[in-house]
Amino acid sequence: MILLFRVALIVSRNPNLQELWDARTHPSVTLMKGSVQFLENAKLCLGVINDSMKLIHIVDGTKPVISETTNGYSAICMCFCLLICRQCFDAVSLAAGRASGDAFRTFISTRIS
Repeated sequence: MILLFRVALIVSRNPNLQELWDARTHPSVTLMKGSVQFLENAKLCLGVINDSMKLIHIVDGTKPVISETTNGYSAICMCFCLLICRQCFDAVSLAAGRASGDAFRTFISTRIS
């Protein structure tokens, strides 16, 4: 089977790439024709790719190709922290956040009792 489609932006085989572009300096990208591919970027987390895809407008409606298995496979893209209260051992908080580089971009906190 041969798949023929146009690709306007390919981000592929960047073993140390962790960030894409700064949304403050490049708030959006418009592609008139073609799609986007993200393949084999070992340290580029899917969350970073998905955040960047929100800034890319594909005019012709072509779907992007984003590999969930070959992007971010050697990065810590999700960090789980288990916090136990010293004064009340019956309450445990589970916190999860998506890491991007050294900083958390998203932080979710759920209290378990």
